[in-house]
Amino acid sequence: MTEVVRQPEQRRQGAHREALRVVAAEPGGLRDGLTLSGAPDILMVLFSSDVYQALRAGRGWSRARCTKFLADLVQGQLLAPSPQGPGALR
Repeated sequence: MTEVVRQPEQRRQGAHREALRVVAAEPGGLRDGLTLSGAPDILMVLFSSDVYQALRAGRGWSRARCTKFLADLVQGQLLAPSPQGPGALR
C-alpha cells in the first residue's frame, strides 16, 4: 500500500523538478538563494490537493481566486523579480 501511495507522489515530484529546471534556465529564473533541490518542496506544498480543497471547499473561494492566489505565491516564492514589476508573470 505504501508503494501505491508513493509512486504518484514521486511522479509529481519529478514533474515539478523538470518544470523548475526549465524555469531556472530562463533569464531571471529562480529567485536568489533558491536552489533546484529546495524549489520542488515549495511546489509540492503549494500545489497539494489539500491546499486547493481547503480554499475551495473549506473557505468557499472561486477557482479564479485560487488560481490568482497560487500564481502570486509561486511568483513570490520561486521566481526572480520580474523587470515589469510585481504581479507580472513571465
